[in-house]
Amino acid sequence: MPMLHFYRVADLHTSASLTSRASEIGFEVLASEVCFNIEATGEIGTEDRTKLQYLLQETFEPQNCSAKPFLSAKGDGDSILEVAPRQQFTSAWSTNAVSICSAMGLVQITRIE
Repeated sequence: MPMLHFYRVADLHTSASLTSRASEIGFEVLASEVCFNIEATGEIGTEDRTKLQYLLQETFEPQNCSAKPFLSAKGDGDSILEVAPRQQFTSAWSTNAVSICSAMGLVQITRIE
């Protein structure tokens, strides 16, 4: 099954709780983005990719959503840490998102986390 990724700029790194927890384990959170991992039963055409990006982007900030990541490691000591649900567990959010995709005619989308 093909796997697509869309990225959206996020303000998660401004959370006091997150920065505190990261500090406890030796990390400093400098920036954040949300990565949508999208599972499909087949290839997604250009028109359907446009629909999918429209669904995932912020209404008033469409430039903050892309098929390419906004973050990258800049130096030797830099790391990018991805946090996601367990692969074997489909979240309720994913179930709702797939239902919306289906209503938009994106029937090949089977999961979004």
